[in-house]
Amino acid sequence: MGYIAAVLALSTYTSFSWATLPSRPERCPSTASIKSQDFYRYQGTNNGWIGYKIEPFDTNEQWVFAMGYFSNSNINDANIYLQIVTGTPTPIPSDDLDGWTCEYNVPGSYLGAFAATIPTYSTTHVPLKNSILKVQ
Repeated sequence: MGYIAAVLALSTYTSFSWATLPSRPERCPSTASIKSQDFYRYQGTNNGWIGYKIEPFDTNEQWVFAMGYFSNSNINDANIYLQIVTGTPTPIPSDDLDGWTCEYNVPGSYLGAFAATIPTYSTTHVPLKNSILKVQ
């Protein structure tokens, strides 16, 4: 009985989540627009430091672009690596299905980089998705 309840709860959550997924963005932010301005925010986590910025870039949506994990608190290191970000991703649903993400590459490094739409239910709370910031 517990198994059936768990399956029903999961399917209800999944159905609800898909129903709340905002419309797919036309495109991900271009690397040129991401590189056009240095990081202006830097946050320490248990895994290291993350550089990020919140902008629409060259799209109609508001995005947070984040890169990390850096081993020190020097934002200048993040801005150096920002200039070598590559990729032309297409938007994919986020793990929690409340927005869209775009994964980028940082060649020759262990860094992860992504852009994520800001959930429509919150303009101030932007979760930095640790599952995307992974060793590449």
